[in-house]
Amino acid sequence: LMAPRGPAVLESAPEFRWQAPQSGLTYTFELNDDAGATVHQTQTTEAGIALPANVKLREGMQYSWEVSARLPDGTRVSNIGKFSLATPELRAQIAAVRPESGAPFSSRVLYAAWLDQMNLKDEARKYWQSLAGERADEPRLKVLSEQ
Repeated sequence: LMAPRGPAVLESAPEFRWQAPQSGLTYTFELNDDAGATVHQTQTTEAGIALPANVKLREGMQYSWEVSARLPDGTRVSNIGKFSLATPELRAQIAAVRPESGAPFSSRVLYAAWLDQMNLKDEARKYWQSLAGERADEPRLKVLSEQ
């Protein structure tokens, strides 16, 4: 599973992405709340989905998501991830330290590293990708942008 990678995410409607074990598979996606109730379920041939507009996630709720597929030899493969939406307090803390547009490169590196330490991996990856685009000659940034 590539995203979202918990424990907390900032986006209220995260995009779900996974690595395809091989092409041509049909995936079953299921999102459940912390009581085990199915919030959304669908099938797709893509290695990712966006939630429909009518699916609203709640702060403070722990969600689990599972992606499964059946390989041509009949083997079922699956993986499960967990996440919750960031609390309002965490969102305020993030907003307070987020670098402004045009901030120095070093400030944005520190911010991305801080996001990683806060386990906000999806948000950190966005910054690492942007930074890697600016400094293509820095292999460590490329590695961080792909995590």
